[in-house]
Amino acid sequence: MSGSVRVWRLLTVLVLGCCAVFVEDLAGQEADPGSPTILGQPAGWSMESEAPAMATIVEGSTLYLDPIPSSPILAMLPEGQLPIIESHGSWVKVHYGDQFGWVDLETPRRPADAAITRAAEPEAFQLPDAEWYRKTWGTYELFSLVYDQRLLNALALAAKGHAELYADRFGLSPRQAISGSVVILANQEAFRTFLRHRDEDVRVTANGYFLSPEMVFLYPGRSSKRQLSATLIHELTHLLNWQILRELGRTDTPLPPWLEEGMADDLALSLQGRNGELTAEPLGPGNLHYGPRLGALLHRLVSDMAAGGSGYAPSLRQLMTMDKGAFMAAERERHYLMSSLWVRYLLSGAGDEIAGRFRGYLATMVRGGSSYPDELASQLGRDLNALENGFRVWLTQQRALFGI
Repeated sequence: MSGSVRVWRLLTVLVLGCCAVFVEDLAGQEADPGSPTILGQPAGWSMESEAPAMATIVEGSTLYLDPIPSSPILAMLPEGQLPIIESHGSWVKVHYGDQFGWVDLETPRRPADAAITRAAEPEAFQLPDAEWYRKTWGTYELFSLVYDQRLLNALALAAKGHAELYADRFGLSPRQAISGSVVILANQEAFRTFLRHRDEDVRVTANGYFLSPEMVFLYPGRSSKRQLSATLIHELTHLLNWQILRELGRTDTPLPPWLEEGMADDLALSLQGRNGELTAEPLGPGNLHYGPRLGALLHRLVSDMAAGGSGYAPSLRQLMTMDKGAFMAAERERHYLMSSLWVRYLLSGAGDEIAGRFRGYLATMVRGGSSYPDELASQLGRDLNALENGFRVWLTQQRALFGI
């Protein structure tokens, strides 16, 4: 018998032997009903039986980083069901979007007193002890001592459209879900006491304040619904800026004042349609912030920037090099207006190429880019003097929208 034939016979015996062992093994499994398996799993096992348990989420539930009420807040959740990753008492860890966090199923919404005093150091400053009206505005919470539903509905529309307008306008958005609380005070003294507690100048007639990481305080006073909507949009812009900086680990290097306030006031100049939809353009008397008064302010700016003008009109370089103290000094309203108009000009008045490059500059700045004026000129590919000339022409055109 040849060697090759013997090898083939040997392989045949080995294969048949293995098959016999495999058949005996299966027969043994069938003979032992106490431990049936399918592919190493119990016979009753299926992918469906291993599906995670689901948590029923109440609208406005708080998603925390850790299973304690004092933990950082990741998001305010919509109504629905989310898969449970693990449990700890009444707390469950869930998967929401690209985030993992904890929800207390016994107290899904954080208590109002904890929310409104969260960052206000209650031992040094006490908010009014009163009945708070509470509501969920999408991913925001509302705590209000003002019960005017028409006003609250107008503010809800502004809050609803803000994040989309912000992303469309600036090309930026937080990666994680936006979260925050809006606290509306009915008493002016309470608001001024709060500002004093935050070391803010209470001589100004401000009626809005952003307190990082997630609180917006408002005092309506005599402001109209449109004016207060503009204030809310302004403060929510600060909130989104801060949340983006926090995600990037850049809260130690905030945006320069001209850019921070210019972005906030640019969105506050928005127009609002009948259904509450927000649009940034065009600039006109129907804007939320200044209304018809903007025409007079533009007229004064154009006059001040003209050759021989006697008024105060800081250049772009001057605005960009101001620290917060100088920016917030006596001419703060002028600085806010000039900054917002510069942001608007670079996004809407200098051409699509400049607008695209300016959005790139914003992306650089939130990542800690240089605030040196010539860095802006370099990224825009335009000399600052040429930008100034174009800005003056554009301002004159905007003034004409008011019939001036």
